[in-house]
Amino acid sequence: MMQFIKELLIKKGFLFILIASCLLILYVDVYAGVNSSIITEVPDFVKGKWTGVVLEIKNKTTKKTTEYKINLHSEFNIPGSNLAIKVGDFLPDFKMNGNILTSASPEPNNPAVHLTVFEGGKKIFEGWNYSKFPTIQSFQNEKYSIIFKGGIPVQGLSTFSNSQIAKDYVVLLGMALDQFRLDVGRYPTSNEGLQALMKNPGYNAWKGPYLKKETFIDPWGRPYLYVSPGKYGDYDLFSLGKDGVVGGSDEDKDITSWGGIGYEFKEKKESLSPM
Repeated sequence: MMQFIKELLIKKGFLFILIASCLLILYVDVYAGVNSSIITEVPDFVKGKWTGVVLEIKNKTTKKTTEYKINLHSEFNIPGSNLAIKVGDFLPDFKMNGNILTSASPEPNNPAVHLTVFEGGKKIFEGWNYSKFPTIQSFQNEKYSIIFKGGIPVQGLSTFSNSQIAKDYVVLLGMALDQFRLDVGRYPTSNEGLQALMKNPGYNAWKGPYLKKETFIDPWGRPYLYVSPGKYGDYDLFSLGKDGVVGGSDEDKDITSWGGIGYEFKEKKESLSPM
């Protein structure tokens, strides 16, 4: 099998290379699954150069797709579900050398990450995922799909702005709110606020908590603002940015669930989401 793959790789045509790469991936997944002697070696030129990966998670029920940046060798709980993803080793230029899985170079020529998925604490998936071949080996079930998009180099994390962090968290909160609605039949009211994602306001159908941690504070130290029903949708969820006032640009720009600018509240203080 390996000799056949090598012969394909020697050929110059793109189609031959593509077929050989796919066969190599399948060979690794099958062979590694039955042969415990397969080991992973992360070269020194890779160690410390990559800090995380980007995973694209699609909720098939709500049809929402969200990208998450997750640190290597950490565990991430998908909001509103009992699924947890354990991110293992990352190889930027994946190759198989005998019984050793390693990286041919420090460049992201063939990025691969080892993922394990748990449901209610029970392992239901384990394998290597490849960003250039996302459909060959990726997790799928009736509710979620997980696609590996690529690695995050060390310098990549330092470029994450507070605005981007706020955008990502508004999306995450939106997913949790959608799951609340699916269970309860509607979104939390303004009075119930985001706290309803963590503590049951008194509904028999409530199946939370819908978040791993109770964090409703934006990167600038102010609570995310939540109104339901909202002016622009079933709910309005937003941060007024670094300056804390409506409008602005760059870090002062409002981060909203509807994509526009925020607004000042005229409601009573207790209508805001609890801190």
